[in-house]
Amino acid sequence: DRHARPVWTVGCALLAGCAALAVLLAPGGLPLGEALTARAPSVRAQSALAAHFPAGTGSPAIVVADSEGAARTRQRVDATPGVARTEVIATRPRTTIAATLDSAPDSERAQETVARLRTATGGRARVGGYPAQVYDMQQAAERDRTRVLPAVLVIVLLLLLGLLRSLALPVVLVVVAVGNFLAALGISAVIFDVAFGSTATEPSLVLFSFVFLIALGVDYNIFLMHRVRRESLLAGQRIGTLRGLRATGNAISSAGVVLAVTFATLAVMPLRYLAQIGVIVAVGVLLDTLFVRPFLVPAFTLDMGPWLWWPTKPPAGPQLGNVGEQRSQPELASV
Repeated sequence: DRHARPVWTVGCALLAGCAALAVLLAPGGLPLGEALTARAPSVRAQSALAAHFPAGTGSPAIVVADSEGAARTRQRVDATPGVARTEVIATRPRTTIAATLDSAPDSERAQETVARLRTATGGRARVGGYPAQVYDMQQAAERDRTRVLPAVLVIVLLLLLGLLRSLALPVVLVVVAVGNFLAALGISAVIFDVAFGSTATEPSLVLFSFVFLIALGVDYNIFLMHRVRRESLLAGQRIGTLRGLRATGNAISSAGVVLAVTFATLAVMPLRYLAQIGVIVAVGVLLDTLFVRPFLVPAFTLDMGPWLWWPTKPPAGPQLGNVGEQRSQPELASV
């Protein structure tokens, strides 16, 4: 027990250090040139186009305005930074203006140009086309992160409260799962930088990885802590924790390794988005399986003692004085 606090303290510090690396991720979207890990023909064609013409020539932004104020709207579009040229392609029933951007239509710079176009035209015109679609998808993904992530945490916390009949333990498990997720993002960001030469990724990648890792991490810890609770009712907190870890360790570790290897196979996909999901989930599952569940959670459980089960309190069970005395007890023969 005297080693429990240093173990979970150092473990939390390591998770925090890895989580700090998550700031290296750039979830602003993957342009075509980075979405494919191989040099696909479409990537080479886009590079050739950008070398001789404005990069947005193939997919201009489309501005639809009332015919009465079309000339003024076109002037505003022409004056917008990031627009290379404009062309009127229809005048009835409304005027349609094709705005060729000077950057690739799926790049972060093109998204900034779309935002400036919508500000410049105000409510008098509509800005569409492929660059605007990419911009809207990025905005939707960012909104989803602010809504879905807290909703997932609240739902998981409520389920844990009902299952474990405790207030403190569910909060601990959710916080640990979030820390594991952030640490996985940080480690993966370093892997992306080394393997792909870039940490750019899609905004939705964070959301999908979060859902996967929170569900899997909490799931494994439920198996462990439910067994620990059962054993603690019979033998006390210390022995119950050891028994629970021993009873569930092999099964959970094996399942975690198999799952991690399965997701890791996505890393060989030519689509970088799928490769990134595979790496993040594989790293997160391995981190949870080999570090968080066998070391961090049991150490915190031993250090907190019965307070971890507040407001309920499992019976203390037989209290054994030291490790030598524990090993001498016949009841530990089955552990």
